[in-house]
Amino acid sequence: MYCRYCGEKQQADAKFCHRCGKALELNMQSENEREKEEFFRRRKEKNKVYIILAFLFVVGWIAVFTIVPIWIGASIKVQSEDLYGSWDCGDNQVLYISESGKFQLYNSESPMKLEIVGTYELDSEYEFEEDYMEYDLDLYTDRYTVDGVTSDDLHLIEYDGVIHGSQTNQLLLQNKNSSNIFRCTKMID
Repeated sequence: MYCRYCGEKQQADAKFCHRCGKALELNMQSENEREKEEFFRRRKEKNKVYIILAFLFVVGWIAVFTIVPIWIGASIKVQSEDLYGSWDCGDNQVLYISESGKFQLYNSESPMKLEIVGTYELDSEYEFEEDYMEYDLDLYTDRYTVDGVTSDDLHLIEYDGVIHGSQTNQLLLQNKNSSNIFRCTKMID
């Protein structure tokens, strides 16, 4: 047993504290009660630590799932700007992709031979380890002209495009329906 006033350990049958002289009968606690109180005090302190750690864990995950995607989204948007403009795709084929969702594919030597005009949908994903931007271009044809004959039949032409991080002036386009790969070079507008 301990004295409530000075904390001095006492004999079990003592009626007064041998150190401070205060009465012990009403103010004494058994050693077991004191140990229980100490146990629960320590438990509360541990619980506080666990609550703080859980809070930090939750805040960390919120940061990972909100701030990081925003940062990655901003990076992808900046990278996506590399796609817009005119591309020389060989064999006098020019692909123009506008930021407003329109595209035009035409033959630069003879505009009447081939011209496809339409809209596109763009999904993009940046591969950090390989440092390249991968695009999923779905080109929807509004009209196309071949050898002077215009048709309004709607066609979907799907392409996968890749721009490597170090070569933003090179675009590899592969038609999803065939194995044709176009190596396009960015034209200075």
